Amino acid sequence: MSTEEAKYLAINPNHPNAGIYTPAVVFGNVVYLSAKTSWIAPEPDDIRAATAYLLDQVEKELLNAGSSMHKVLKVIVYLRDMNDYTAMNEVYTGRFGKNAPARTTIESKLPKNSIVGFDVTAYL
Repeated sequence: MSTEEAKYLAINPNHPNAGIYTPAVVFGNVVYLSAKTSWIAPEPDDIRAATAYLLDQVEKELLNAGSSMHKVLKVIVYLRDMNDYTAMNEVYTGRFGKNAPARTTIESKLPKNSIVGFDVTAYL
């Protein structure tokens, strides 16, 4: 049995979901981010703008946890409409450094009419 404990990183108390979930959990040398969805993006209905905003939010969470975009191992991309795949990829490409992480992309119904979401796992 491991004696390591998970580190739960605090959420901004002004965030609309404060208290419902933890934005990032670190266990050992792995960082698990809570999924980010586009309903909070400044332009939530524009796939390119929403994707860029969410990737910026992912990067902030990773840096806060002591990681970075270059240390991302796996991304699950959720799209409300698979027709947005090409536009999302245009913004996504290159954001993780020269070695892109493993990735799964699925079409999914997302909360609050979001059009895109990211679920990210990285290392420290």
